[in-house]
Amino acid sequence: GKEPLYAVYPADGVVVADSPIGFVDHGRGQEVENFFNQLVEYLRSAPVQKQIADTGRRIPLGDVAAKPDPSWNFDPTRLVTAIRMPEPAVIRQALDLYQVALRKPSLTALCLDFSGSMAGQGEEQLQAAMQFLFNPDETGKVLAQWTPADRIMVIPFDANVRTTFEGTGNPAQQKMLVDRVSRQRAGGGTDMYACASRALDWMKSTRDLSSYLPAIVIMTDGKSDDANGDFMSRWASVNPHVPVFGITFGDADKRQLDALAQETSARVFDGRGDLVSAFRAVRGYN
Repeated sequence: GKEPLYAVYPADGVVVADSPIGFVDHGRGQEVENFFNQLVEYLRSAPVQKQIADTGRRIPLGDVAAKPDPSWNFDPTRLVTAIRMPEPAVIRQALDLYQVALRKPSLTALCLDFSGSMAGQGEEQLQAAMQFLFNPDETGKVLAQWTPADRIMVIPFDANVRTTFEGTGNPAQQKMLVDRVSRQRAGGGTDMYACASRALDWMKSTRDLSSYLPAIVIMTDGKSDDANGDFMSRWASVNPHVPVFGITFGDADKRQLDALAQETSARVFDGRGDLVSAFRAVRGYN
């Protein structure tokens, strides 16, 4: 005896356009204004409105009668109550709850390029990026914060992997990670594929990898001395596949990063300009 509930799935976007016709007096005389008024009267007449509605291209709201169709619960006489959007504070609380409690935890490897080509501006940008990424107060403002369940491996590299630092999204662990990164200095050659391979090894050794959102993020100027070698064959052996993102710094050459991102269904972002947007975009995938 209750009213049935119908699910309607629009095939495309639904838009309501309200574009009233108006007249601007440019001093061309009463004759022009009279013509405009006659045109409006003609366009709004019932026969013309029906002709317009029959085309289906622009249907006026409320001016043309439409027949009810019970097969899909369409009744133009029924009052439709719009859903009131929650207050901004409520929406923000819901987004924070999803970020820290409902989404899968992240499994993220950060490959940090400290090769000689990053010396100067690139190195400064990279250190600033780490100061932001491991500052819960700042990342929380843009919904890019880590959670205690997230696992993070930081891998500084040049021509080789220098070392690895592993931690979680716990604030104390984040401070530990950024402190250790701050001691790194630029120098040496560049092999970002060696770093990415180390990251893959870490992820392959992770129990129940499917319970995480995995990602490798390479932060570099993109000038790797070596080709990707057998990296892609190793990448293909990991299931689920891990996207390899790039964030560019310094005098960036994106070609290698673009190719790697394309092959692994990821993207490359520019960290030299809007760093916050770059990290927020990466965290949106991860």
